[in-house]
Amino acid sequence: MQEHKTLPRKVYFMPTPANFRIIDKLRQFRPMDEINFVPLFAPNNGEWMLEEPNVKALAAIRERRASFIWGDGYSHHLSYYFDVPANGSSVFKLNIDGHLDFCPSFERCSDLEVAARRNRTNKAEFFNHMAFSAARPGYTAATLLPPSKVGQNTEHYIRVYGEPTSPAMIMEQVAFPPDHDIHLTVDFDAVTLFPASSKWVIKDGFVIKEVIDVIIAARESGRLSRLDFGGMINRIPDFNVVCDPGDNKTPSFEVSKVRGLAEANVLGRQFVPWLDVIVSYAVACYYQTLKAAMFD
Repeated sequence: MQEHKTLPRKVYFMPTPANFRIIDKLRQFRPMDEINFVPLFAPNNGEWMLEEPNVKALAAIRERRASFIWGDGYSHHLSYYFDVPANGSSVFKLNIDGHLDFCPSFERCSDLEVAARRNRTNKAEFFNHMAFSAARPGYTAATLLPPSKVGQNTEHYIRVYGEPTSPAMIMEQVAFPPDHDIHLTVDFDAVTLFPASSKWVIKDGFVIKEVIDVIIAARESGRLSRLDFGGMINRIPDFNVVCDPGDNKTPSFEVSKVRGLAEANVLGRQFVPWLDVIVSYAVACYYQTLKAAMFD
């Protein structure tokens, strides 16, 4: 297996309004100006919300080593369509997440209202996409949960679904198996006070440095093939970056303010005075993720 270190400085992204705004800010900071950000397709009349164009665009990506930013947590299943192309090699996929995403039952999804509205069965979804990846030939898949979520998630899984089907499904300590390509997928709802969908904002998740340390370890192994991440709400007003994106300190703002961020789209930014500081934190999370994967 040929070893590489940093990923290529090219990032595909789902063209949500929030992603466009965040990427516009990222480009203002070195070394993000060295990255080629490529929308999956030209957004038109809300087409970015449709799954089929995103899936087709992901299927057209043939580079073995690539990066992708999806949208909010409800689009995390696009990671499945971004899996490393099959070529007979072994792949270890690690999901850093506030949820297992291994749910085997459509009917018992933790967000049944959304799942039912999509009216999908036997397809990858935000609550089960890791199980779909694990079923690929040559794939081993696992989810790394914040310590505060391990008991809550695993006890629920065992109580409702029975024992995990794979001993690698739940990880409490990262260990990359040898001779495997590594695919990292990060849902930032696992990170403390990240502006995810309101019900998924947590105050006791990972700190950003813990996530970055995993990315660096994967990079330094020379086997990091794919990186995808997301979790940011899909719509935000324009904002100003008011902190150093390289700062990995955990912010001190209140959970209720983060969960209320979506109100800025309805009320206008003048009614959400904390908008800049909260979204600047999201910019810092994305900045540090890309820097860790693409720059020594």
